[in-house]
Amino acid sequence: MARTLLLVLGMVVLVSIGVGVLVGIQVGNGTDSPPQSQTVTTSPTGESTPTPVPGPSQTQNETTQIAQPNSPNHQLQAAILSSINDYRIRHNRSPLVDTGPHTNRLKKMATKHSQHMAAVGVAKTSLRGSTGPERYSDAGLDNMCPFPSNSGYSTIDPSVGKLELVAKPVEAPPYENVEGGYNGDVSTVANNALSVWVESNQDRRKLLYKNAKQAGIGFVVTDRGSVYVTVALCGS
Repeated sequence: MARTLLLVLGMVVLVSIGVGVLVGIQVGNGTDSPPQSQTVTTSPTGESTPTPVPGPSQTQNETTQIAQPNSPNHQLQAAILSSINDYRIRHNRSPLVDTGPHTNRLKKMATKHSQHMAAVGVAKTSLRGSTGPERYSDAGLDNMCPFPSNSGYSTIDPSVGKLELVAKPVEAPPYENVEGGYNGDVSTVANNALSVWVESNQDRRKLLYKNAKQAGIGFVVTDRGSVYVTVALCGS
């Protein structure tokens, strides 16, 4: 009888051991293990972040280069102002300055509008979402820049939208492998811009405002060589 009990107990122990091993194998192969397809990298701070999946590249047909002070492109602003002032002096007008109390704001405003023109590819004072009166108002210049008309009987005010000159004096070539566009010749750009304005009756009158004192010039050169110019005038 004792021998039989010992045999039964031994069989129970062996069965228990076998069941434990089987359960351990199943748990090891279950869904609690991390997925093998996810790649993880460790940041310098010790945090694990998924490796980003590269998406499609995004490129623009033309990107812009903005003139910075003391850069070669900055010479273009001086050339345009000189061209305007030569024309004014020939018609008995005093030269404009770009160092007045409001010219920094005028330049920023003009440069921003030139960027906008380059983005849409046209040179106009009024574009969707941006007009001359709105730009002067946003810059806080709507009450700073009015001046008497040439006759003295009216006021040239930013609200009427007659204080800006715009031009696209240089056009990019139609194809990338064709020569053309801006080549660094600031005189050609300045003379072309002046020609555009002189040929327009409205712009010619703006060039010859007798009581205009300041000019903020902003321009953009695209990577393919188009040039967009904005001149913002002010009276004080």
